[in-house]
Amino acid sequence: MSRGENSEMAWGNVTLADVARTAGVSPITVSRVLNDPDKVKAKTQEKVKAAIREIGYVPNMLAGGLVSSKSKLVIVLVPSIAHRVFVNTIQNLTEQMSSAGYQVLLSQTFFENQSELEQIETILSRRPDAIVLTTPLFSVDARALLRARNTPVVEVWDYYDDPIDAVVGFSHTELGVAMAQAMIDKGHRRVGLIWVDDQRGSLRLAACEQHLLERGVEVTSVQRINPPVSVGEGRKAMQYLIDEDNIPTGVICSNDLITLGAVSALKASGIAVPSRVALIGFGDIDFAAHVSPSLSTFQVQSTDIGKIAAQMLLARLEKGAQRGTLKQNLGFQFEDRETS
Repeated sequence: MSRGENSEMAWGNVTLADVARTAGVSPITVSRVLNDPDKVKAKTQEKVKAAIREIGYVPNMLAGGLVSSKSKLVIVLVPSIAHRVFVNTIQNLTEQMSSAGYQVLLSQTFFENQSELEQIETILSRRPDAIVLTTPLFSVDARALLRARNTPVVEVWDYYDDPIDAVVGFSHTELGVAMAQAMIDKGHRRVGLIWVDDQRGSLRLAACEQHLLERGVEVTSVQRINPPVSVGEGRKAMQYLIDEDNIPTGVICSNDLITLGAVSALKASGIAVPSRVALIGFGDIDFAAHVSPSLSTFQVQSTDIGKIAAQMLLARLEKGAQRGTLKQNLGFQFEDRETS
């Protein structure tokens, strides 16, 4: 075969039959090398692999999946690739699934541009073996569609009694209460809230505010920030409280980026942290313990969430675990550092 023919074939629709002709073997031998190499002699395997490299053949995983009913594809839905809190979870999930022969694909959920049901329909049309949700679905129809399918679904960074399929994480309502109680335990009776206005954040906010009010704490202000959140938005929200001369003694922030921005605004205004204003956040992202002052925050086991989610997926995909039987609440813990 000439170099010109090689180039043309590499850029065209190279087939398994082309590999067989190049290697001088039958198509079934090529198939065995790709799918069941233990049944093929080492010398023959090398001939086939050399032919694959020579002509640039890429196996059609979809075609193979139609036979085995498996695509070996897991789709992970994330609100945005800018959400740092999910990094450890996704990394460990990907490592575990890759070791088991699955490919993980990230998909951003732009639900403001497309309904949940439409997006789930589009994802299911790709025939993934499993789906991981990092944010909850509130559409009854979308949840019903996933329940009606046999596709395994794991919801992460959440916990409740009636998941679509499997769930691993923690209760955002319980976390909201714990955030409020941590500030109360520090003796604060005038508390401000700076919160990202997203789905789970709203659950934490409602629980946090209710617990404060039930304990007789004055909620001086609730500043809501539209996602995606940033340090700058946290600083701007805190600056608003400073400019309004309505500074509470404690501020609870819905995540650590907001907390960092709030600390920056307070320091720029010469307001001491935590003696004048104490702050508590959520997430314990990588810099939280290393900035000055270090951030008091609630930590969740993000790495373990990813590992356990992968174990749940494999239990559903390969071990016959039943839908609705895999649920794990990993809880959270308070890291009491310098801002509180």
